Amino acid sequence: MIIKNKKGFEFLANWFSVLFIAIFVLSLFLALVIINAAVNYSIVVFAAVIIAYFIHMNKGDNAFPYKVLAVAFIVGYVAGYFAGQRAGHWAVLIALYAGFLYGTLKVLKLAK
Repeated sequence: MIIKNKKGFEFLANWFSVLFIAIFVLSLFLALVIINAAVNYSIVVFAAVIIAYFIHMNKGDNAFPYKVLAVAFIVGYVAGYFAGQRAGHWAVLIALYAGFLYGTLKVLKLAK
């Protein structure tokens, strides 16, 4: 449902759905454009570290939206990776993402 006021589209009311679609589309496009495997792996690692930081910072608050946005990124990235006919390394991408996400959360928890 699109909420409009006098100025148009209300971003604050629909921030979650707008960011979900934006992250999904951008990660899909990013995976299609980048051909080098090392760059793909480094992007996945960097994204996992950033998302783990956001999840850790909102541990007391509602971290559910950030977890769903993390899933949107990895699903879009793997879908773009498949569409680019490089379907052989999707398990490596998911393993790197999950491993660095979990590892960063553990390190941030220990550093507290």
